[in-house]
Amino acid sequence: MNWRSFEALGIIVEARGEVVSRERLMEALWPEVRIEESSLNQCISLLRKAIEDGEGGVTIIETIARRGYRLAATVSEEIPEPETTSATQPAAKPPRRFTAVFVVLLTGVAIAGLITGNRWFERRQALKLAREGLIELRDSRPKVGGDTVAKLRKALQQFPRLPLACAGLAEAMVRSHDSLPHQPVAMAEKSVQLDPDCAECQGILGWILLTGEWKWK
Repeated sequence: MNWRSFEALGIIVEARGEVVSRERLMEALWPEVRIEESSLNQCISLLRKAIEDGEGGVTIIETIARRGYRLAATVSEEIPEPETTSATQPAAKPPRRFTAVFVVLLTGVAIAGLITGNRWFERRQALKLAREGLIELRDSRPKVGGDTVAKLRKALQQFPRLPLACAGLAEAMVRSHDSLPHQPVAMAEKSVQLDPDCAECQGILGWILLTGEWKWK
């Protein structure tokens, strides 16, 4: 399960049974990027494969037609009355029983957390650095400072498959003239390969091909 599916699970669980709109999920998972709804469908599909039983078992993430998704699992705690005991013998602590659906949910969350938790936080930190670097790029025309390039390189070191960091570094290479001839194109193309729905990645690649490679088409 990828980091977007893991984050979608967190948003849906936090809603506690309320419907989470598709628009809210897309804004949270693809900030400032316009995507097709099929990308969200695929994200939810991966989430379901990770935590649900596909052979007629329980449904944890419920689809609400034309609205969004909600958590179908519920929690019920049954606390039986304490048994009568003597004055000298303390009553046993009543056991708590959870519904099978919630146990499945907890298991899925635990597995997802172990597998993707660290990578999710690494990606968030790298994404923050990449966005800061891109803002500095826009504010530093015509000269690109070394700190900006270092910030983008650090983001890429933290998360080598971060599309926005690849695209930002590609633009920084062109504007600072600190690269081999074909490095910026290769880096920009990599960003688009990692996330074809990244509008800024597409824009930076187009700008490099147009101005640096003279590929007008």
